[in-house]
Amino acid sequence: MKIIDIVICLDNKDPKGFGRIRGRGISETESERSNAVPNWNPWSDNDPFVYSPFLPTHINIIPQVEQAVKVIRYDNEKTLQNQEYIPGPFTTSFDFSYQNELSQLTETTYAKRSEKAPDIKSFTGEKKTFDDGYIKPESVGSLPKLNDIGLVGNYGSDVILTEHGVQLRAGKLVDKFSGNPKLKAETSKYPIYSKKQSKISLKKFPTTLKLDKKVITDSTLTRTDIKHVIEYGLDNLDNPTTLTFKIYRINKGFGEKYKTDVFGLNSELDIPGTAELIFENTVGLESTTKLQEAYILIRDFISKIDRDNLKIISPSLDDISAHPFYFRPANSLRTQTNSSTFLSNIFYNGKTNGFGLIYSRNSTEVPVKQVKKEVPYLKKINDVDQTFAAITADNIFYMSTINTGVDDKKIDFNALDKYEYTQEDYLMKILPNTFSSVRGEKLIEILELMTLILLNHTHGIVTPPKYFKSSIDTLKKLIDRAKQDMVNTSVRIN
Repeated sequence: MKIIDIVICLDNKDPKGFGRIRGRGISETESERSNAVPNWNPWSDNDPFVYSPFLPTHINIIPQVEQAVKVIRYDNEKTLQNQEYIPGPFTTSFDFSYQNELSQLTETTYAKRSEKAPDIKSFTGEKKTFDDGYIKPESVGSLPKLNDIGLVGNYGSDVILTEHGVQLRAGKLVDKFSGNPKLKAETSKYPIYSKKQSKISLKKFPTTLKLDKKVITDSTLTRTDIKHVIEYGLDNLDNPTTLTFKIYRINKGFGEKYKTDVFGLNSELDIPGTAELIFENTVGLESTTKLQEAYILIRDFISKIDRDNLKIISPSLDDISAHPFYFRPANSLRTQTNSSTFLSNIFYNGKTNGFGLIYSRNSTEVPVKQVKKEVPYLKKINDVDQTFAAITADNIFYMSTINTGVDDKKIDFNALDKYEYTQEDYLMKILPNTFSSVRGEKLIEILELMTLILLNHTHGIVTPPKYFKSSIDTLKKLIDRAKQDMVNTSVRIN
């Protein structure tokens, strides 16, 4: 007979409580096995359906009803005794409890008609992947890495042993009972990492570092708003007769839109609004080579604006520089057939194809400036190991069972759930009976300012004290914001 076989779990409520199950072989009926042993009772010593856990009790996964398990019989002469089970097979690495016989046996010869689970990772390079080979970016970080050891729970919890580190994660995956149908379908196929979780992280690093600051010199482009936009248009490239020039003034900035490193050939002008038409002129083309005449007139117009103030274009314009300005063809010109050939002849001071930024009279390009700035960096202190411990959650509670009570607040630990604190326990029985923690840096800031005021005030024998008004105003602001800045309501103690 087979030493290893597949059994379907019929009952997992072991009265002895050490993880036994009752099940039937995948290829046998209940009556076949029942007839092999007379006068048996469920969970009795002669129950032919009972299987003990093969793995140690503390790491065994008790299967759900209708789940498949692998069974081992280590005495082939006694087919109804000495039989133990190992959880699985499973075709998921993140949601064990939802699996049933159909989905579990997909990759075995016992497979029935069931949809195979999709790939979660890819290492062939044929698909675009993300960190650690995940196919979906939402899955990154959800499962233990290949070089780490993980003890994974039924869904959304695990313990990961990394090099010099331990992580205990609860709620690492999004709720699979979400009301969003699309998300619910995704969670049944892929591990979707949750933005919210409770986590305890322990880690040791080989050297001791500290956060410090250093001054670096960085090369950055000078950013400013353009002041004018120059547009030119031609009525008809096949038979041109008129050339039109327009000058728009940018009256005020509009976020990033008119920045010298953002505005371009296709940027729209807000008219009326942030942009205003201040000049328009139409020139008739009279020579026999009208396209060539247009090239020259456009280049001459741009050159005059670049080299002189706007007043040279028209007495109605201000006697100011147009810089920085952007010149470009009007949309009506760009959309004409063969416009690219015409525009390739409109070049000025290194700008080709009929458009470009002229930053100043001295430079067409935005100047690069050297800026000194202070940046954070990790400074090595010594070669001694450095350790960290972190607790991550929406609300963090430090609770001592030596609970004398303050201001009539006292946690009744006997009233809390004995197995696992419930949401009701946290919000109704623990939260009201704890106190917020205080941010020490903000408290010291207030104390230092109060000390400064006390040491530096002046007054006569019978006159009220005089303070620096700025210090008093600052202290009032700190006091007004004390509940927000000083008190941390998410970290609580009893």
